[in-house]
Amino acid sequence: MIVKDLLDSCNIENVTSTIMEIASVDESDRLSVKKAHSLYIQRIRSIEPVNTDHVVFGVSFLNDGKETPDALLFSKNEIDESLLSDSMLSTLKNIQSLDLNDIEQILETTTLPSSYAFEFSPWNEILGYELFVPNINSFGADKLLAVIIYEMTFCGFTEEDHQKEVQKLREAIAETESIQSLPEEERKKYYKDVEDVFAEFGYRDTRTEKEKQQEREQMYRETFINHTRKYAILREYLKSL
Repeated sequence: MIVKDLLDSCNIENVTSTIMEIASVDESDRLSVKKAHSLYIQRIRSIEPVNTDHVVFGVSFLNDGKETPDALLFSKNEIDESLLSDSMLSTLKNIQSLDLNDIEQILETTTLPSSYAFEFSPWNEILGYELFVPNINSFGADKLLAVIIYEMTFCGFTEEDHQKEVQKLREAIAETESIQSLPEEERKKYYKDVEDVFAEFGYRDTRTEKEKQQEREQMYRETFINHTRKYAILREYLKSL
């Protein structure tokens, strides 16, 4: 099954309503935004998908204590069974019992395949991404398609707008690479220390050391939980091959 199959069989009303929730669209704007997404879905149904040998999964990630739906794209040839089976994550029993040092060690010593952003990818490629049916069932078909559509429309609702944003990205990358090739003293002219940025905007960090430590621990725990969720999805996918 590919994204195009899900798109062709979806209930547009359900998908657009889910997009409104994901994007936290204001009530006053929902009618116009839903209409734009509905027309977009109908239009891209005519696009012929291409095979890219990539697979996309739906996952819920923790972000500042809030569950946030996301879509993870992987190159299929980078999902290595030995990489997953050798992971310390395969032997974990009780995540809650881990202290911060345990979590830091596991995060530093375990490597999972990289997931890729796809909001700048051609739409025919995105429509050709493979889907994993058990993941669709557990995550929810409408929610998965909503997350994918949300990414696809990140640069606009027309091919022209999409290409303009892609060109801006290419120019930004070229500029960054050009700066990186300069001598160190020259490079410094283009960058600011975080302290300078904070000062420029009048921001002062008033957190206590205890609060900083608590936030740091929460960040590591959320990163770790998200890491285990990513691992679980990939492992289930590998078992099906």
